Amino acid sequence: MSAPCPVSSKRQRSRSTPASTASRTAAIRQHVLEMTAPVVAEALSYHRVTTAKLASEAGGTWNRHAS
Repeated sequence: MSAPCPVSSKRQRSRSTPASTASRTAAIRQHVLEMTAPVVAEALSYHRVTTAKLASEAGGTWNRHAS
């Protein structure tokens, strides 16, 4: 008997409960307050626009980072 295939992260996210979605969003908001939205997007495989929007909603002040 073969082992079950792992579920992709996108599929797992689509099965998320509202509570886990709220927790994930809160965690991302905390991250974007501590570092730039593009860095968070790259690290967590989110789109840059999504993390920029969450940063704005969270009151983040990062608008650029050192290269």
